[in-house]
Amino acid sequence: MRQSVCLNEAPDAVTVEGATVSTQSILTWVLHVTSNLLSIQSHTLAVLVAAAIRTERPNLARIGREMAGPSTAKSTIKRAWRFTCNERVEVADAMAGVIAQLVRKRKKRLLVSLDWTEVRDFHMLMAAACIGGRAVPLLWASYPEWKLLRSQNSLEEGLLRLLRTLIPETVRVVVLADRGFGRAEWAAVCQELGFDYLVRICPDVTVACSRYRGTLRKYPLRKGIAHVLRGAIQ
Repeated sequence: MRQSVCLNEAPDAVTVEGATVSTQSILTWVLHVTSNLLSIQSHTLAVLVAAAIRTERPNLARIGREMAGPSTAKSTIKRAWRFTCNERVEVADAMAGVIAQLVRKRKKRLLVSLDWTEVRDFHMLMAAACIGGRAVPLLWASYPEWKLLRSQNSLEEGLLRLLRTLIPETVRVVVLADRGFGRAEWAAVCQELGFDYLVRICPDVTVACSRYRGTLRKYPLRKGIAHVLRGAIQ
């Protein structure tokens, strides 16, 4: 049965800056950029996004209640829950169109931050584009604690490989990461994929270049002075 994406009598959304966003324009845009999904999945996601934008502190219950229409709140909440639990909906498929819109005709390099964050009992790895002082999510994945203990490195490298399939090689990408990613293997994957990278590393790491060999902690550097170690290996 085909489900409508019209939010009957739903007020237009208002952004943090106070600008009014037409609900119909939100629906149209989401449907356009999620064409990789099945039609029913794309329609449901469009309704969920439009409802979430109108919700101050989104959760499934509040989003479900904001999904205006002839259905009861109980059924719309259940619809929201079913969509979020649907393992056939892949983040990469849903975000492919968004990423394509973001990098289309882009000539500047794209800064992408990569970081872990905790959401209740889950650990979420997210790649987000740094644009206009804001982080625009591109790809993400959530894992329970036990899965990180077994294969955190492979999960990080897997997300980078997936991101590479969604961004054209003509777009220069610079990955920004914290010291938790400062592994030689991780850097090797970035080089293999054609990603530039800027990552913090621990002061106990040993580096070697033409002008210095040893740990960074012992490098002769005064506060406020920056040195570039060209051709350094870790």
